[in-house]
Amino acid sequence: MFDHVTHSFIYGMKCLTLALSDGKSCYPIDFSLHREKGKKKDYGLTLKQRKEQFKEKRNAKNPDYARKAECDESKLEMARRMLCHAVGHGINFKYVLADSWFTCESL
Repeated sequence: MFDHVTHSFIYGMKCLTLALSDGKSCYPIDFSLHREKGKKKDYGLTLKQRKEQFKEKRNAKNPDYARKAECDESKLEMARRMLCHAVGHGINFKYVLADSWFTCESL
């Protein structure tokens, strides 16, 4: 993941969270984890670190299979899917508050 403070890659993940607030409390209702390939497409890892990563063949029927696939999906697309999923489950809201990076017509 790129650290904008140090202008370098650090080992980590980004967590995208959809939360509902009633003005007093904040309730997380969905999330996804993301990683960045970076310009070199090596996720900011050395060759040794990439070789030492945990690797497991996942069963496509298990929920962890979908979560693993989400890691490389666009955060913008995941935000759109999370909003659609929430609405589909009857969660209503008046407005969406998001970082300016998420400004697009599809949201």
